[in-house]
Amino acid sequence: MIRCALLLALLGAAAPAAVPAARAQYLTPMPEPRAGAAAAVVGGKIFVIGGEDARGRVLDSMVRYDPKTDTWETNLPAPDEGRVHAAAVVVDGKIYLLGGRDADGRPTNDVEVFDPGTGRWTEGESMRRRRVGLAAVVIGRRIFAIGGLREDGSVDAAVEYYDVPEAGTPDDVSDDDEGDWQVLDGWTFRTALGGLAAVTLDDAIYTFGGVSLFGPLNLVQRYRPAEGALEFNAPRARGWLQAVALKRRIYVIGGYSPATSGPLADVERFDPETRRWQLETLLATPRWDHVAVAIGREIFVMGGRGPRGNRDVLASVELITPTGVAVEPGETPAASMGLDAYPTPFRARVDLRFSLPQPAPVQLAVYDLHGRRIATLHDAYLPAGTHTLAWSGDRDGGGTAP
Repeated sequence: MIRCALLLALLGAAAPAAVPAARAQYLTPMPEPRAGAAAAVVGGKIFVIGGEDARGRVLDSMVRYDPKTDTWETNLPAPDEGRVHAAAVVVDGKIYLLGGRDADGRPTNDVEVFDPGTGRWTEGESMRRRRVGLAAVVIGRRIFAIGGLREDGSVDAAVEYYDVPEAGTPDDVSDDDEGDWQVLDGWTFRTALGGLAAVTLDDAIYTFGGVSLFGPLNLVQRYRPAEGALEFNAPRARGWLQAVALKRRIYVIGGYSPATSGPLADVERFDPETRRWQLETLLATPRWDHVAVAIGREIFVMGGRGPRGNRDVLASVELITPTGVAVEPGETPAASMGLDAYPTPFRARVDLRFSLPQPAPVQLAVYDLHGRRIATLHDAYLPAGTHTLAWSGDRDGGGTAP
């Protein structure tokens, strides 16, 4: 017997009480088209650095976007050299720009550091390897440089790291590894990749897709310093993609698909705990070689290359507010429907009916009176029309609701 009433929350464009579905919307475009740029967030603002234009000209400029005002600032200090397919991370409020290809077509291992507080670029410690199309992430004060293409066009399987010294730490009291890049033991890619995406979640690094000598892959890797690397597969192969972590989920965005020989519009949501994938939404413009960052509950997707070929370099900016972050576990939904229908000893199953005016990502969840989630009945796209989902009182993870 179910001893508590239930709340049923429908996330998606499904009912008058529904939370709106994730949908990409255009924002103010970048001042000029860019593909292969690097991006970082400092102080709630997005810095977009380098890249190349439709003529293949490598850009040495940096622009800054303010999400609060939907405006761009262009009069910012430029890095010492233009780069395309570099990577950017933030430590101590400073942007570290790593690797890439310079205006002469040469891969570089140079690192430049930008301090938004002073408005100055300084030279950083160079990586051991020259890398183009690498991914970079940070755990604590350690920067990881992952994958990328080498000078001879081959793909780098090694990972290297750099421990950023604490501000004001004298050289003679720094740890042995601080101040130098080191090759990471225990994580060498079995399949070398460039054009991949990487994010951190808790103490783990996740990499997605990328391009090997045989083309884009659907490879996913998880690396934990205490456990090493684990490999599994994503639903589709893609290269030159982006990924962001947001509210315990990872969103994999766009990329180049070998199946279509062109860019993807898919934004897929990955749950690291269950390894389940769901289609979150579609970009308004399919793209690859773009940048994407997360701020708060929102994802910003910028630039890249569109569906009309390599010279279709984009300036457009899209905003995504995922449905998957609209409700936190343990919270009663902001919009909900109270249904006086639940399993009893005389009715072991209840059918729940709802209508969608248009296709949408839908999450149908059961909550108790304390706002605790009991079960998730559906979490994926559904077509327009009337739908019926059944619940028999089972909890997520097994057992029966009290």
